[in-house]
Amino acid sequence: MARIRLDKDVEIPMRDGTVTRANVYRPDGDQPVPAILVRTPYSKDLFLAQVMSLDPIRAVESGMAVVFQDLRGRYASDGDLVMFQESEDGYDSVEWLAGQSWCDGNVGMSGLSYLGLVQWAAAAQRPPGLRTIIPINIGTSNAFEQVCFTGGAFNLGYVLWLISQFFGPETARRRALAGETDAAEMLRVLKAGDDVASLASYRPLSKIPLLQENPVADWYHDVVRDEALHDPDPEALRAHYAAVEIPALNVSGWYDYFLSGTLHNYAQMRAHGGSESARHAQRLLIGPWDHLLNSTSAEYDFGFAASTLASDFTGYQLQHFARYLQGDEQALDEAPSVRIFVMGENVWRDEETWPLERSRPQPWYLRAGDPGAGGGLLSPEKPDATERPDHYLYDPADPAPTLGGPVGLPGLAQGINVGPYDQRPNEARPDVLVYTSEVLDEPLEVTGPLTAVLHAATSAPDTDWIVRLCDVHPDGASRILAEGVVRARNRNGFGNTSPVERGAVERYDIDLVATSNVFLEGHRIRVDITSSSFPYIEPNPNTGHPLGQDGPEDLQPALQSVFHDGDRLSHVVLPVVPR
Repeated sequence: MARIRLDKDVEIPMRDGTVTRANVYRPDGDQPVPAILVRTPYSKDLFLAQVMSLDPIRAVESGMAVVFQDLRGRYASDGDLVMFQESEDGYDSVEWLAGQSWCDGNVGMSGLSYLGLVQWAAAAQRPPGLRTIIPINIGTSNAFEQVCFTGGAFNLGYVLWLISQFFGPETARRRALAGETDAAEMLRVLKAGDDVASLASYRPLSKIPLLQENPVADWYHDVVRDEALHDPDPEALRAHYAAVEIPALNVSGWYDYFLSGTLHNYAQMRAHGGSESARHAQRLLIGPWDHLLNSTSAEYDFGFAASTLASDFTGYQLQHFARYLQGDEQALDEAPSVRIFVMGENVWRDEETWPLERSRPQPWYLRAGDPGAGGGLLSPEKPDATERPDHYLYDPADPAPTLGGPVGLPGLAQGINVGPYDQRPNEARPDVLVYTSEVLDEPLEVTGPLTAVLHAATSAPDTDWIVRLCDVHPDGASRILAEGVVRARNRNGFGNTSPVERGAVERYDIDLVATSNVFLEGHRIRVDITSSSFPYIEPNPNTGHPLGQDGPEDLQPALQSVFHDGDRLSHVVLPVVPR
């Protein structure tokens, strides 16, 4: 076993003179080695949090150094954090590292969530020493938009949880050290995260007392005030794919709320990367994981093989780094371009492309059902012209609760609130429409991008539409696989806001992102439609007013109508894989 040297609080200067600090794990010797840089806003000293995505001990034993760096304005580093603006510091950090006597000049990057965002920001600046990146569970086409909004609807509970548990407490600590607040501010912010639902219930959102009295997240007020953030983000990756000239191992989970961004980054780099290697050496890994790479929730376990431990996630990364940092030309000879976990059968499978070339889009239509059977029918057969619409009353003062899915909410590092939750408690509500297929007499594999087309009307000038795809087990459990939402006024694209005409039937194209699931024999396919998921999504007040302005007295119920007749074919498109 190699002797390991740990140097703590190593100073890494930025171009403006700001000093950041890092912990460096490396072999104890004079031989220069490649280095893996992990830039984090969550403290370089939280060892357990770091090894969730990469074990530094194994990396050093394999002949590489690992550097955990606090971002500027966080923990041991000087300066002030500016959310999502990481490109220059990323470049400077890579080049400082490449120039150290103990580094051979080859640098890679790894890390999860914000730690993945900073990788793309650095890669777009093309630091000469950067050879490859492994961004995990992050999409950065536009960071503010993807963190704060889904389908144009505000990710209220997630944003408040992010502030109260991750970014706000450290800001409060720094404010207290600077004499700008009392020492208890950090505790006030942390405790607020214990009950995100209460925090998210306050109206108007622009005046939440916690954030008015404790200014620990100025960016929250920017988002609520500007909503779509119309000013272009100069660091948004969507403008810089062609500038990235290195390969990446893109990692995500079927229950990660950034799955869409990861898949988008992979596809865009394959099409528009700035070099042949960037285009053809992109790789993709998707497990049955949530944002923190859990494969087990409070209600369902995909089995030991699904875990990052059993699948040797660190080893998978080190294999990638062996190829691009250590020059082992054979390291990836047996490695697939795409590796996915197929739920239902609960197995890993290697593929050559994403989406799968052999998948075939198959529409499944919403149909009228037996009134005594508890809902409508979901069928590959089209409805006839006489089917009447279904209706429900959506009241923002009584929203349907968030039950699992690809969300971020507090509770044992997300695990008890995320993933394949049974949706039957919500499906029993009067403000949720349910459409269920007949019992399947043979397995049906659905792997690939998911979309829904909804023909619907509302009595309000604005509302939300939420569509869920579920796998109904023989015991009746309705386990969510995927979810999509659209805010009606943003139906033509985020930032292209237009109210809807009351009572007019509109077509809504809703992105449910993607899944890989085998609906087994004896199972049924189900689609749920509703208008709320609280506290994750801000309950739409149905007023059409700008975000954050409505008080409790402004909330308006809305009569919702979903059409599925011969001319208005509401349906989901399932990517069916022949078997």
